[in-house]
This record gives sequence, C-alpha cells and structure tokens, in this order.
Amino acid sequence: MLFYQKTALYSLLPDLEYPEELGQSPSGSRSRRFRILLPILILIFVAAFALSLVLLIPHPIPESCTHPSFRREWRTLNMEEKLSYISAAQCSAKTPSVSLRNDNASIHDEFALLHGRFGNYHSRNAAPFLPWHRYFIHVYKQALRENCDYQGSLPYWDWTLNHQDLSRAPVWNIIDGFGPSRNENGSEGVAGGNCVVSGPFAGLVPTFYEGFRDPHCLSRGMLDEETVRGVGDLTVKPSELTRLANTNESYFDFLIELEYTPHLVIPYILQDQLFYLHHARIDRLWWIWQHLSEANRSEHNGPSTNESSVEGVLRDFLDSGIFRPMRPRVEKDVMNTERGLLCYQYDTTAWEES
Repeated sequence: MLFYQKTALYSLLPDLEYPEELGQSPSGSRSRRFRILLPILILIFVAAFALSLVLLIPHPIPESCTHPSFRREWRTLNMEEKLSYISAAQCSAKTPSVSLRNDNASIHDEFALLHGRFGNYHSRNAAPFLPWHRYFIHVYKQALRENCDYQGSLPYWDWTLNHQDLSRAPVWNIIDGFGPSRNENGSEGVAGGNCVVSGPFAGLVPTFYEGFRDPHCLSRGMLDEETVRGVGDLTVKPSELTRLANTNESYFDFLIELEYTPHLVIPYILQDQLFYLHHARIDRLWWIWQHLSEANRSEHNGPSTNESSVEGVLRDFLDSGIFRPMRPRVEKDVMNTERGLLCYQYDTTAWEES
C-alpha cells in the first residue's frame, strides 16, 4: 500500500511512464534511429537505476533543530489561529488522494486507512504505541502544511480542563471549534454515534472505517451527561494524570495505563479531525513523563508489536505505509522531539496539573 507524501522526507518511488511507441518507418531508418537512441536510453536507464537506489535508501534526517515549533492547547489559540487550523483540516478532507485515487478518497482518508490497517497491529498494547503515534501525527501535520498551506503547529486538546463535563469543552464550538459533541438531530452513524449536521465538518463522508472501504457520515456521540461526568472525573482529572506520571517508573507500565485510561475513555473516532488533537495530548503526556528524569528520556520496553513475544528495543524501525523509504528508528528519530526530524516542544502551562 502506498501513501502520498510530498517532501523529500516522505516521497515515494515515482511511477515510470513509458514513451509512446515510435511510428512506422523503413527498417534502415529504424536501425539508425535505434543506434542513435541506444546511448541515450542506456544513460536514462543508468540514471533511473541510480535514482531508484537513492530513493530506496532511507533519507538522512536533519540532526539540527534550531527553531522548534511550539504546540499549544486549543483554547490558547486566537480566533485566526483556530480558523487557520480548521481550514487546513477541511482542506485535507477535500483534497484528493494521489495513491488512493481509485477509491475516491482524500488525504485525510489516507491517514484513517493507514491507522486502521497498521496502527493497531504495530502499536496497541506494545512498545511502539507512543513512538508510532508521535510520528504518525507529525506526518499528518506535515501533510497539512504541504497540501493545505497550514503554517501553524499541531495543537492539542487538554481534556483535564473539562474533566467535570467533557461535552462542554471549547473544541465542540460550532464557530471556532470542530462542531458539537452530540448530534441528536443527525441520522444514525457508526460506532453508536449520529451524523454530524452542524459545524465546519457537517456532511463530511469519510471513505474508510476500521481499515476497510465503508463510506459513512462523520459520526459523534457521547453517553449521557452523568456518565460522561463520572468517567471524566475518574480518569482525566488533573490529579489522576499527575499520579499516572509519577507512579510509573517503567515505560511499559506508564504506556499501558495511559492507553487504557485517557486514551480510550475520551470520545473520538479516527475519521474525526479531533483525533489528532487528542493524540497530541497523549504525546504531550509522554513528553512530560520523559522530562521527569534523565532515565525516562531513553526508556523503552514491552512487546515489539501487538501480541508479540519479541521485546521492543530502541533500535527498532517504525514500519508502515507512510514510513517508506525513510523508516525512522525509535531511538534516533522520535524519542527526542527537540532535535532532528520532529523539532517541536509543548507548552508547560499548568505543568503541575498535567
């Protein structure tokens, strides 16, 4: 499976197009033309072969990071910044995919399909969960920049600020947010939700669901308010996340608790653009945990893939559709966000509450 990437870091092998057949001509003319063209064809072949070797070798990743971008919480963005991000997210859902053009899919669909087919297998309940998603959302942000001229950084949604009632978070605003969390007036959608009928993503029809072609309306739906309040207060209140970070010295223990509490209790669906703000918050929690001690910055253990008996190690590659031909390594490329490929930081507002 090939996924569209535009920059040198994410470019794929080009499709080679053969020239049209030459028109009929006398045999002598064909022979002379062949003798003339043969050296040119040989040069083209050699150049193409050399280019293919270059593209098959992982691209070097810049070591320097002199001006890291700054990822901030959604509500700290001003109106212009919010609308700029929403516009780029809308653009990604409307821009046709190059590699999935036969499926009438968008660039946003590419990422949903990739995660549905690769993300769970490679990372769920396994050591790559946090590194894999760190790189995944980074590539998504790059796609917004390259295809939709988005110049900002990737924001995150801090659910702890609305843990008493997640349905009232400002990300659900119709004007400068992603639209309502509940859509009682919408028809039944997928995953127990209803079709989104208002806000900037109303009427959106994602192409894939759970890794397979299944066009459907963008769906959202929360449980009743009492349940939502109870779940939020138990799992994503600030003191609970502080406990999570401070009581887990093992990376894998931290990962599992992080995955099964805030990661899975927050209502989202992969096709929803909010997925990336949600996972940026997950990434920020890991980033904070890494900064709690020098040892945490290089801590990495657990199964190498879902249900694998092989232990994951720092020299492992993060391998899936978007990571070719450049296949990043866990240690070299994604453990430290403030150098090389990633080059970003998170705000440290309310660090103690996180």
